[in-house]
Amino acid sequence: MQKVLVTGASGFLGYNWCKLINKKFKVFGIYNNNNIKIKDANLIKCNLDNKNRTEKILNLIKPNIIIHCAANSKIEDCEKRKRKTYLINVKLPTFLCKYCKKNKIKFVFISSDHLFSGKKEFYNEKSKTSPQNFYAKTKILAEKKILNNCKESLIIRTNFFGKGKVNHKSFGDFIINNLKKKKYINLFYDVFFTPIFLPNLIFSTHKLIELKKKGI
Repeated sequence: MQKVLVTGASGFLGYNWCKLINKKFKVFGIYNNNNIKIKDANLIKCNLDNKNRTEKILNLIKPNIIIHCAANSKIEDCEKRKRKTYLINVKLPTFLCKYCKKNKIKFVFISSDHLFSGKKEFYNEKSKTSPQNFYAKTKILAEKKILNNCKESLIIRTNFFGKGKVNHKSFGDFIINNLKKKKYINLFYDVFFTPIFLPNLIFSTHKLIELKKKGI
């Protein structure tokens, strides 16, 4: 059975990733701040800023695939703490992809759809990026560094929706719960995006890995 290591396992995406693949893979989830429990997943508390400890864990697990979900994705916090954000969003994935190249591990980087100017309604993989904030800038820079250092990496630009954790409701939960209660809610009218249902994102990504796809 292949070993899959998921970073950011306490976050919305990483948590669901660990839960949804644990029957097909031996799953290891790395988390930092929040204590979590996921059935049939091996969870490890580790601050990924500590490269020595991170490398020791990776050497011990010897994963076949690393799914890198961990990031600072809070837009305002990224602007306030640029140095910390750069370390998390750029230096960390660069370190991981180099490790993966050295050890012949498939590296999957979860990027963002937050990379464009918004002057058009929709974009594709070949569209020219035009970051409007520091978060987007770090994601684009990370993509470039990853492809420069490990061309076999897979980069997923995505936006997703799904059921949140028990103690942390998602935006999708907010919409559904209010619809069930027949409550009127105010949303945006000038934002266009194409989110994918979380299980579809996860299973599609693993299909891409099976097909040995790389790049964006």
